[in-house]
Amino acid sequence: MNNVMDSPFNPQFGKKPDSFVGRANLIDGLTREYHDKNAPERVTIISGVRGSGKTALLSDISAILEQTNDWLVVNVATTERLLENIMGVIKYKIKESQLNLPAIQSITVGVPFVNVKLGKEHVSTSVAFYPELLSIMMELDKKGVKVIFIIDEVNRTKEMREFVSTYQLLVREDFDIVLLMAGLPHYVDAMLRDKVLTFLRHAHQIFLPFIEPYIMKLEYERIFSSVGRAFSEEALELAYVSTEGYPYLFQLIGFYLWRTEDNLITKPLVEASIEQSKGMLYQNVYSIVYSELSKVEQEFLRAMCKEQREVEIKDIIKCMKKTAGYVNGYREKLIKRGVITPVSHGVIRFTLPFFRDYLIEEKKRML
Repeated sequence: MNNVMDSPFNPQFGKKPDSFVGRANLIDGLTREYHDKNAPERVTIISGVRGSGKTALLSDISAILEQTNDWLVVNVATTERLLENIMGVIKYKIKESQLNLPAIQSITVGVPFVNVKLGKEHVSTSVAFYPELLSIMMELDKKGVKVIFIIDEVNRTKEMREFVSTYQLLVREDFDIVLLMAGLPHYVDAMLRDKVLTFLRHAHQIFLPFIEPYIMKLEYERIFSSVGRAFSEEALELAYVSTEGYPYLFQLIGFYLWRTEDNLITKPLVEASIEQSKGMLYQNVYSIVYSELSKVEQEFLRAMCKEQREVEIKDIIKCMKKTAGYVNGYREKLIKRGVITPVSHGVIRFTLPFFRDYLIEEKKRML
C-alpha cells in the first residue's frame, strides 16, 4: 500500500495540512466576534513559536470568511513592499469578486503610491497610501462589504508603521474592518514596544499554546483507521506522547508513518519515524531558532543540557558564573521566545520536544 500522494499530513511550512487539530475553539471564537464591531478581538495579534500553527490558523479563518459574500479578505505577509502588496490584493479581490463597484474602474499599483480611476475622471496620480485606501473603503462600505486584513510574519518595519497608522484612521472613520496578525513572539514583542505602534498595545493578544497530546492520539487513530490501518497500543502511545503537543512534530511523525506500508503500526515503525522526524525538525526549525539567539542565550540553553528534564535556575547561575539578576534576565527573554517554559518557582524546562537532543548534537558538531 502506498499512501504518499494521499497523505493528510503536511510538514511544509506555509501550507495548511488536511489534519489541523486543536484550534477549532479559537477559530470559532474569533470569527464569531468579528460580527460585533465593538469586540476587542477585531484587532488580534497571535504569537507562537515556529511550527505552532500560526499560518495554518490564519488560512483557516481566511477560508471561512472567503465563503461569505460580505467579507473581502486581504491576505499578506510582512515584506518591504507591504503597502503595495495590500493594494495589489485588494485590486485582485475586487476584480475577481461579484461586487458591482462602478466607481472603481481600475487600480494601478505603484511604489509606494497607487492610482485609482473613479468613474470617468482620473482623480489622482500619486496620492499616499491612506487617501487611496480610504477612497476604496468608502466604495466597499456603500456595498456593505466588511474588510479583514490578515498579516502573517509581522515585524517592526517602516511600512508596518504606516499601515497601522492608516488602519487606526480607518477605525476612526467607523469602517467595518478587522485586523488579524501573527508572528514570532520576539518580533511581536518588538512591535508592541515600538513608539509609533502604540495602537497595537490595546490589541487582543493570543499566545498560541501547544495542543493537548491526547487530542493528537485521537487524531492519529482516526486518520489511520480510516484507511484500514491500526496501531499497537505501545506504538500509539509513543507516537502521540513524543509530539508533546507540538503541531509541527505531529505532522512530521504522521507524515513518515503514512509512508510505511504496514497495516499494523508497531513501536519500531514509530521509533524509525521519530528519528526521521527529528532530522527534519532540527533542519527546518531548531537550527533557525538557535541561530536567532544571542551568544548568551545560547550559553544559557547549553547550561540546561546538563540536566535530563527540569532544570533549576540556581544550577544555571552556578554553571554560567553570573549573578541571579543577569541569568534571570535571559530566562525571561527565552520564555518570551517560547523556547523554555517555567515549571515551578525557580524551575524551567525546554518547551520544544527534543530540543535538548538538538543542542547536544550541535555541540558534537562544533567539536
